[in-house]
Amino acid sequence: MERTTVDFGIDLGTTNSVISVSQGGNIETIKNGLSEITPSVVYFDKRGTKRVGLEAAEMLSRPTTALDVQAEFKRVMGQRVTHEFKSSGKSMSPEELSAEVLIALRQAAGSRLGSEPGAAVITVPAMFELPQNGATAEAAKLAGFRHSQLLQEPVAAAVAYGFQGDTERAYWLVYDYGGGTFDASIVAIRDGQLTVVKHAGDNYLGGADLDWKVVDESIRPALMQAYSLKSLSRSPKARDVDRGRMLVLKRFAETIKKRLSTSEEVEYFEENVFVDDDGKQVDLEGRITRAEFEAYAAPSVDHSIKIVQKLIEESGIPKASLDRFLLVGGSTFIPLVRQRTAALGIPIGMELDPMTVVSRGAAIFASSQRIPASLAKPIVVAVGAAKLQLEFEVVVRDTEPFVGGKVEIDGKPAPLGTVVSLRRSDKGWSSGDIQVDSKGMFFTSVKIMDKGQS
Repeated sequence: MERTTVDFGIDLGTTNSVISVSQGGNIETIKNGLSEITPSVVYFDKRGTKRVGLEAAEMLSRPTTALDVQAEFKRVMGQRVTHEFKSSGKSMSPEELSAEVLIALRQAAGSRLGSEPGAAVITVPAMFELPQNGATAEAAKLAGFRHSQLLQEPVAAAVAYGFQGDTERAYWLVYDYGGGTFDASIVAIRDGQLTVVKHAGDNYLGGADLDWKVVDESIRPALMQAYSLKSLSRSPKARDVDRGRMLVLKRFAETIKKRLSTSEEVEYFEENVFVDDDGKQVDLEGRITRAEFEAYAAPSVDHSIKIVQKLIEESGIPKASLDRFLLVGGSTFIPLVRQRTAALGIPIGMELDPMTVVSRGAAIFASSQRIPASLAKPIVVAVGAAKLQLEFEVVVRDTEPFVGGKVEIDGKPAPLGTVVSLRRSDKGWSSGDIQVDSKGMFFTSVKIMDKGQS
């Protein structure tokens, strides 16, 4: 069946991206391979062969391929910069790289549902301005989307949590600590309208920066002492071999960080990650405790809390008036982050997966957005067949809204005496026979399921 509403929501993230779809009142987060999470990473080898997502991220595990990988390009969306792939000599803009990620998500949706979506709601940080938003829209176009709408990430998260469900006026604070950026936003609902009333953040405060803390404070010093390594630097002016080595260490540090979210201590050992300047095999071996990691991470986490406190103060909204505090983004799995946010004393919302909540909210919103008529495929009606057109609000609060319609037969209004019957998809309600007027039109009310689709 041809879709009349957008239905697909995409969280185009700095380090990871997700696509979800709304179908029959249910939201499904679509897997790309074995995972719902697609790393926002692109790789080209020396022949120009492309890999995107997890396969590209795995290329960061070897220093010989790490310099042919590009990641975290969302941080410079809308800027006139290019990213180069060392071996192939290929260069791409941030929006072109983002388009490759969107293409991978479209293909995953196509594999799951039988056809690739032509329209989607794509989320952007509240801090994005016209250049970044324009670049995101361009990425969607390059990826083959005929229609795209942008939605602010905190709004999408609030929608996923049912912010518009049972209240006419409320304030929620969305704390979005992702892999590459940090955003804090106060979202308000007023007279049924959901808006971001104030936001703040830091485009260079994310989980990736905590990975580098583990490298710089723990792994790198131990290797410099044990092996013949001249500099082991990630400076743009550093040797290619050193920058490749550091990217390998960063990916390894990310694994350690994730393990420390569930363990008090991590012992690690990885053989032959690369060779030192004397050609000796370098093994990664050591131990790191959660307490040590928290000491490295505390300045960054505390900085995020200060941003939140300043945001609340400048908003003029008393902290007691904030009804919920939503945790969004992979870095909110870190125990220290949860401790610091809980200390603010605002009721915490963490029922939904912080990694997929934004795309799910975007899909919910997308289900309320019609695909423009100019992009819809024409409906071919056989001779002697009837064509039914319905007019209704896609999203309503009333469980018995009005629906209007028109019936045509062979391109002409159906004659008097023609009847129409509307039935709910679960067979729990039927309109009975409705007679059309002299113009083939009718008007009635229907009964839909509360907080669902019919």
